[in-house]
Amino acid sequence: MAWSTFAQVSVTNGSDVVTITSSETILGVVPDSALLIQGSALVEVEAVFIDGGGNRFLRLRSNWSEASRLGNTAWYSDI
Repeated sequence: MAWSTFAQVSVTNGSDVVTITSSETILGVVPDSALLIQGSALVEVEAVFIDGGGNRFLRLRSNWSEASRLGNTAWYSDI
């Protein structure tokens, strides 16, 4: 299982959406990918999407239950 990095992501407590704020591609992220945001527990990605403005997001299988994160590094891998 290889891990790839997003230099900056943000997520708010109680939300199920992670915003990717750095420029890395999202092509390697697939449903069921593991996501580890710096200083937090491992979570599972449900979906990947881009809005009409080109902003990139990861939808989590469950709401983010930890403190909000802003600009943290994250690692992902398909499991």
